[in-house]
Amino acid sequence: MTLYSAQKALIACIPAPDKDAGVIRWDSQIGYYAGLYYNPSSGPVTVESVSLLHPHNLIVHGAAVYKMAYLKLSLPYEWAWGQEGTAHSATQWAAIRQRIPGATIPRENGPIAAADFQKLNPDVYEIAVDMSAASRAGGWAPGVLVTYRVAGTTYTSTLMVGLAIGSAAKHLSAGCDAPTRSIQDFWAAH
Repeated sequence: MTLYSAQKALIACIPAPDKDAGVIRWDSQIGYYAGLYYNPSSGPVTVESVSLLHPHNLIVHGAAVYKMAYLKLSLPYEWAWGQEGTAHSATQWAAIRQRIPGATIPRENGPIAAADFQKLNPDVYEIAVDMSAASRAGGWAPGVLVTYRVAGTTYTSTLMVGLAIGSAAKHLSAGCDAPTRSIQDFWAAH
């Protein structure tokens, strides 16, 4: 499985609560982008698990795979999990979404050179993590681990994308400062 969007150094943070974003409580479930993936292998990929790399004060409730037909990104970097898919009808949404574990990413047309990716517009799949803060202080993680199986062999992919929930105790504009700095410090030390 190929990570199509290596968004290293991307940090997504949303303060909780943030009523304008649909995050109504400090412990609201929030969805986070965890990379776009493409399957050039000879068979289907089964996503076994998604976890956070060195999480601090976060609770993971689950994860899902979303089909991004022809690179049409249908999810933002972060959102209120309860509002997931509201831009689509329930039937459309059910057709592009699979829960993890057990989500399957079908085989595409083999390896594609980076220069040809936009021209060929293959289907790619986004993995999203459903999580919440464990306390009003918010929380953060410097990356996401995706474990998957292809032809009986298990692999783990690490995406160094920072995911954070800002403190509910601070003003909205400052709520993400501390977790963002923590993620940057972690990356600098590793």
